Amino acid sequence: MSKLIKNINLINIAAKNTKVIANLQVTKAITQILDILVEYNMIEYKILDNKAIVTLRYNNLKPTIKTINYMGGNYYNNIKYIYAKRELSTKKSLYIVKTSLGVMTLESAVKHRLGGTLLFKITI
Repeated sequence: MSKLIKNINLINIAAKNTKVIANLQVTKAITQILDILVEYNMIEYKILDNKAIVTLRYNNLKPTIKTINYMGGNYYNNIKYIYAKRELSTKKSLYIVKTSLGVMTLESAVKHRLGGTLLFKITI
């Protein structure tokens, strides 16, 4: 888990410092999260030599990712359906959840009626 946090934190640091590129070590969870961020048009990435080269996207000279917060990833942060519905109504953040089907957005987890562990909150 610490590798995942460290790698996602590199994207957060790049966004805060208005850097364009971050280099991440590739794992299955990292790839799943990067695919989600590509789907939401926040980044682009390619994999070279077991490293993911991430290019942040910008909108009006501001990064599309404002911050990424690690939410603890323990059983205290297991999501409940009611909490999930309330958080999804704000549309200001993207939540990344670890479920029995892998890493996905909170929206996808609710759609599939899955519970899971809240990993990251990405402020858009």
